[in-house]
Amino acid sequence: MRDYYLNEGKIIKDKTEDEIKKELITSINNVILELNTAHENYDNAVGKEMIDYYSYQIKAFQSKYDYLIKTIKNMNINQFKKII
Repeated sequence: MRDYYLNEGKIIKDKTEDEIKKELITSINNVILELNTAHENYDNAVGKEMIDYYSYQIKAFQSKYDYLIKTIKNMNINQFKKII
């Protein structure tokens, strides 16, 4: 089974498919919360430096989210179709 980079930087090895699914759900929920928080902070940012900071944060969280969605698609997990 492939190794997946999920859940706050941990590499998942030798996990069952159900354990990987749970990790994916947790990771996706966490990154969505982080992304929403970064968007809120960006909307309320004062000063160019803070706007730049939150812009980079949004880009990083969006990249992480995209990676997780790509992982789900590659695993062909049907129960995630409503997330994608």
